[in-house]
Amino acid sequence: MDAEFLKAFPMGSVKILVVDDFEEFRRLVCSALQQGPEFQVTLAPDGLEAVQKAKESRPDLILLDIGLPNLKRVRGRQACACARSCKNPVR
Repeated sequence: MDAEFLKAFPMGSVKILVVDDFEEFRRLVCSALQQGPEFQVTLAPDGLEAVQKAKESRPDLILLDIGLPNLKRVRGRQACACARSCKNPVR
């Protein structure tokens, strides 16, 4: 991550939600991210759980597999619109 981006967050405060139905990929990404002490990583295996966890944890960043089970009817544009409505919209 960009050093300037990280300056906006105190240590341990960048919340990242990793959403993918492939467990090994989730573990790999989580392992890589947790090497940085500034990241709090939450995992979700499908779209329904991702929506629930996003509402609960209000992540700063969502890494989302847009071909997830339980979100097949949601298109990439809709996922982006949902992300923009969160506390830190992506532009």
